[in-house]
Amino acid sequence: MRLFIAIPLSPALREELTGLQRRMFDAGARGSFTPKENLHLTLAFLGERPQSDPVLEALERVTFTPVPLTLAGVGCFGDLWWAGVSDSPAPAAAANPARLEAAVRWMDYHYTDEGSTLLMYGIEGESFEYVNGEPQFLPIVYQHPDGLAFGDARELWTEKNGGQWYRWECENIAFPARVLESYDIWNRADGAWVLPNTSLTTEEGNEYSALYGDIQTFVQESIPAFITGAKSLDDWDSFVAQIKTLNIDRCIELQQAALDRYFAR
Repeated sequence: MRLFIAIPLSPALREELTGLQRRMFDAGARGSFTPKENLHLTLAFLGERPQSDPVLEALERVTFTPVPLTLAGVGCFGDLWWAGVSDSPAPAAAANPARLEAAVRWMDYHYTDEGSTLLMYGIEGESFEYVNGEPQFLPIVYQHPDGLAFGDARELWTEKNGGQWYRWECENIAFPARVLESYDIWNRADGAWVLPNTSLTTEEGNEYSALYGDIQTFVQESIPAFITGAKSLDDWDSFVAQIKTLNIDRCIELQQAALDRYFAR
């Protein structure tokens, strides 16, 4: 089974995230939106494990303290969207109301062109230059003289997470042209068949997770093998048949029921 350690989100934060999903959908975004009941903050992905008991026993010996979290920026990597979190600034602001305006101004600065460029690229002439009107890292960042990795070198001049407005294009310099071309190909895909923001019931969600976990593992193991040639395309029909035996049709039924409820609103 696939295991991971995560923090369950508060009902208020889940509502805020699903509200964001609805606004994105209404604005034309299409994709596989995570159901509200499955939203969480992953701390560690453990991968495939034969059993969960050792992990549960280890977690029972750990003392957890609730952490106040707030949403802290939204960004995307290709067609994958994410929402960031941070420690809640509310207690600090409430403790010193006289500095509330300054704190808000600083947060707002993150979203300006000037602030975003400073936090994402650093100082013009030192860590980046403008090329055709767009910022681009200088070689000292992506070919650091001390051999630092691109991400580590970048943090010598920039904020680790790029502030609240993360501009993924800043990382393009670290990827070969063929990788960037593949992003464009995927982004041109027609989203007409993408599911809207549907929600499974608790019972449906439990059943779906139990079934789809095995399907997802099988697909993730098989697709790279087809791509690399380790598996022949002549085996494709048997691959599809195996997915059928893993109850993909039942998963489709559950999603169809959620979709029918969505359109019946």
